[in-house]
Amino acid sequence: MFQVLLRKQVGTIFGVWPGDKLKGITGRDQAAAGMGVFGPRTCFVIALKDAPGCHEFLLQDDGTQSLQ
Repeated sequence: MFQVLLRKQVGTIFGVWPGDKLKGITGRDQAAAGMGVFGPRTCFVIALKDAPGCHEFLLQDDGTQSLQ
């Protein structure tokens, strides 16, 4: 297996809106939003419109994940 050692983090932020039209839609209409980060700390964070709070999934050193 080839591994790349990073001392920096890279990631992405995204939003999910219902339907197929984005014209006239605001941030309050979002169904979900999330971000993924890869680096020394690898995690995925998601917030859902109908679920309270924000949920973080953290990848542990042994390959398992934990919900924070």
